[in-house]
Amino acid sequence: MKKAIIVVGPESSGTRNMTRLLTLAGYLGSSAHYQPYNNLENLKKDMPERLVVRWSIPHDSEYVNLLGTIKTLSDLGYQVSSLVTTRDWKCMVESQVNAKHVKDPYQAHKQIRKAYEHIFKELNLSRVYYETVSYESLVYATTKTLFNLGKTYGIKFPVNHGIINANSKYLEDK
Repeated sequence: MKKAIIVVGPESSGTRNMTRLLTLAGYLGSSAHYQPYNNLENLKKDMPERLVVRWSIPHDSEYVNLLGTIKTLSDLGYQVSSLVTTRDWKCMVESQVNAKHVKDPYQAHKQIRKAYEHIFKELNLSRVYYETVSYESLVYATTKTLFNLGKTYGIKFPVNHGIINANSKYLEDK
């Protein structure tokens, strides 16, 4: 059976990093901003056996219809699951402000809360299997985290994963 993993989380939560790890493990998709398989025509043309689709929420200020994405993938014969990315809120907030996703920390907090509310509501309604994966567990317990994710999702992650600690700049004393 074809497998699809939807990687989803608030902006600056690590969705690109998790998607990059899945592509290194043989899933077809992209960790870049452009997502080829968010386009139904591209998906129908290629129909990869192992697919990763990434959404940062909000996406271009829109709250993606995860239920619709899950239904489309299921209708195409995919067994769909999801990984929800999490990250230390201070780091996520500062990263969102630095990347100009929001104007200020208050807006970042508000957007993160709304994003998680949307994500978990849609995933729970869909009844797909999902887990959370924290950026910090990937940074500080890389081998164990990738082993456990691999065991759960049936994935062999590469030893050379290229994970870096991008949180340290936000956690240093100023």
